[in-house]
Amino acid sequence: TELHAAHNQVENLNRLSGMPALEVLDLSGNAISELAYDQLTGVAALRELRLEGNPVTAEPGFDRNITENTVALQSLNGEEIGGTPAEPAAASDSIPVMMIEHLLHSEI
Repeated sequence: TELHAAHNQVENLNRLSGMPALEVLDLSGNAISELAYDQLTGVAALRELRLEGNPVTAEPGFDRNITENTVALQSLNGEEIGGTPAEPAAASDSIPVMMIEHLLHSEI
């Protein structure tokens, strides 16, 4: 399952733990300034994550914190874990953009 929500003014990932089958998440170019890294542990299938262009990526240790909390992650911000460019994911199983409000902006 994939969720492509780049450039949608997303501010948090409060509902991320409710998507355990999510494999690809693109939230690049949003307004995420804080991230509770333990939220990522509930997304066990996550293999590709794009957060570039969010203020949270400027935090010291951002990359390390992401990779320590995502066991299946193979690609972070378009780079394979280990440093080489990753192939873009196909959008065949994308979650419709209409669901973004419900999934990501809702308060826990």
